[in-house]
Amino acid sequence: MSGAKPLLLNGGERKVDRELRDTLNARDLQLDVKVRAASILPIDNSGIDARDYAYALQAEFDFVLSKGPARNPEFVVEFDGGRHLRDPVTIERDRRKERLCDRFDLPLLRIGVEALGRPRKETILAWLITVYYLEEEFDRLQEKGAIAPDEPFMYFSIFDVTDDGHLGPSIALDHEARLEMFKAWRDGLARGHVPEEVTVDAWRAKEKPELIESFAIFELDADNVIIGHATIRNFGHFGSVTASELATDLAVADAGRHLELFRRGRYRPMSRSVLAGVRARTEGWRRSGCFCSDVSPPDLPSSQV
Repeated sequence: MSGAKPLLLNGGERKVDRELRDTLNARDLQLDVKVRAASILPIDNSGIDARDYAYALQAEFDFVLSKGPARNPEFVVEFDGGRHLRDPVTIERDRRKERLCDRFDLPLLRIGVEALGRPRKETILAWLITVYYLEEEFDRLQEKGAIAPDEPFMYFSIFDVTDDGHLGPSIALDHEARLEMFKAWRDGLARGHVPEEVTVDAWRAKEKPELIESFAIFELDADNVIIGHATIRNFGHFGSVTASELATDLAVADAGRHLELFRRGRYRPMSRSVLAGVRARTEGWRRSGCFCSDVSPPDLPSSQV
């Protein structure tokens, strides 16, 4: 038996490797692991900082997906364990790697073990890659004139098509949850049909948060609420999907699952005291959707009142 170290050091990396290889079946993609950054980034005579240059010579990307005979890199995936959340040296290296990818226009998707969860049939990781290539196809059709030039790509407005040619569900991960919420409101079980969404405000933070956390609050009545929750690695954006949007969608999807169980008598809703704890924890976070009755709406200009 060889005494050499394996390329994939832990179970999480092996799971990501299997998941990425499954995505290759539907696309002309190749997968490589532990690729030296300088092997795919044109750092020579690029004018980058000397420390970034030295780092690129030593650093590796966990997973590189490439396309075509020349194996042109499409994007890279970094799988992060706990050290990437709390060790300052590791976090600084992560920022340096992200700067290098930004400098050379190489998309980088930073994920944790939560990206292997399955809010639907496919994992979050597979969903992100699906949306990435849907956007690529959207751009191609727009360049051909098949889509209006001023039409923006919005993943939640893309729907599956059933075998008989009708629209199926949206590819958005919170689609079924929002339908459940509408049905609950229609049946008189809830005060409204839109949840309140409370998410870490990553855009105003002085330093990039390593995690994006989100709560979805769905108000049933004066005493009871349903609360969904999600936490994901802050990858900034991957294509048109931002980490904040994804965390919010996943929190709403989680609330929708709780609501479905509640309607089947298998889930006890949260009390107002639990909601108060969420409020205290999320003070200063970004809120959207339909504010619950315990929150005053933001002041509006007189023209909107």
